[in-house]
Amino acid sequence: MKFKQALGALAALAPVMAASVFAAAPMAEKQDYSQTERQYSPYVDQHHPMNVYFGDTHLHTAWSSDVGMVGASLGPDVAYRAARGERVNTHLGWQFKLVRPLDFIVVADHAENLGLADYIRRSDPLILANKTGKKWHDMTKAGKGYDAFLEWLQADNVDLINEPKMTQSVWAKVVENADKYYQPRVFTTFHGFEWTSHPSGNNLHRVVIFRDDGLAPVRSYLILSTIQWIQKTFGGI
Repeated sequence: MKFKQALGALAALAPVMAASVFAAAPMAEKQDYSQTERQYSPYVDQHHPMNVYFGDTHLHTAWSSDVGMVGASLGPDVAYRAARGERVNTHLGWQFKLVRPLDFIVVADHAENLGLADYIRRSDPLILANKTGKKWHDMTKAGKGYDAFLEWLQADNVDLINEPKMTQSVWAKVVENADKYYQPRVFTTFHGFEWTSHPSGNNLHRVVIFRDDGLAPVRSYLILSTIQWIQKTFGGI
């Protein structure tokens, strides 16, 4: 009975004791939690791209003289289809398929006599009407495509074909092909070509990629014409 009375007394005194303890404790100063100039998290103001994309910016096809005139036969259509993950047949007839499709591609065939090899392969009337074109056409059809290529290569930046109609026609097709295989947010295709100056065999490769579409053919043809003028005037740069 006395034990219960003692517990009751302590219970009655507890609020008083607690109040005394808190009253005796020093009051913490009020802190300022207002916005500071610098963010606590270092990533608040960062807006870096977080997605990683894989592609190829230097892909040649049989439209480039350095491969097309020595036997390669697969053009841009096959290149685009292979790049986006389709199963295609190779030059030797084997089947080919990427493990993972590319996200973007630049079919960058050589700008110098772009499409010449394809014109020879198809025996296009335009190339047959050209003196040098006819010669290289006949050599290639006779199994001497490599010899024809060496003549082309040893011209040392001199355009022995000099056929503006071919240049304009082929570039228009280059743009058309890129637009044909473009799939927004799935597969990105760029208009481009590779320019190569090789005076005395010293190569200087540059892949030119256009960010626009509608005006790309006009600008690129003007650039190609300017390059040809520079090479003719100064013997290569």
